[in-house]
Amino acid sequence: EDLAAVITAIGTAAATGPAINALSVHGSNNFESLMQVDGFDIRNMNNSGGGAFYYYPNQGMSQEVTVTIGAAGADSQMASITTNQIPRDGGNRFSGSAAVTFNNDKMQNSNVTPKLAAQGIGKSGIAKQWDYNPSGGGPLLRDKLWFYGAFRHWGTTQFVSGSYYNSNPAAWVYVPDLSRPALGRVWNVSEAIRLTWQASPRNKFSGFFDHAPFSQPDRNFASTRSPEANTWSMT
Repeated sequence: EDLAAVITAIGTAAATGPAINALSVHGSNNFESLMQVDGFDIRNMNNSGGGAFYYYPNQGMSQEVTVTIGAAGADSQMASITTNQIPRDGGNRFSGSAAVTFNNDKMQNSNVTPKLAAQGIGKSGIAKQWDYNPSGGGPLLRDKLWFYGAFRHWGTTQFVSGSYYNSNPAAWVYVPDLSRPALGRVWNVSEAIRLTWQASPRNKFSGFFDHAPFSQPDRNFASTRSPEANTWSMT
């Protein structure tokens, strides 16, 4: 479900960073990778070496993904890896699919022994992890106008071992509330749709829209920082 993970699994590329998705290949510099949707560049200039991309593709909208790691044409802006996601465009038949994954702390073991717990070591690992991705589409006008849309909501909530909320945030001294362990939360939402118009036998036009905020309400969370001091990040 993660393009960076799939590309890395090929064995020729490396990925760095969970939120920036910097890919490198054959020793190229980080942030020289190029991410595209239907051939359009979606990078920003929030980093060195050509920019990074914060966009997480909605896999329910993917018709195909092409990955180029060498022998790029003269029109290529970068010398590194190029990934292009082609969205689905629907057809004359209504169709759809759905992918659902979920797990939480009840579905895994804990290595925190009573001895460690007595020393103040709290829970660690995944508290909750999910990915809901339904999609579907079909004709608006048969042989003329089609649509395809997909919704995706996915994220992770994990325990921060040794970190607890402050029992009294207004006090001068931090006193941990051992009944409220801190959580690190991050999630993504994607609401995507594509319209395709067959204007003539030789001309086809399409439009693609994806509202895809990335939320990290506990950015920079750590066991040495009170959760109240975390920052909220949304891109």
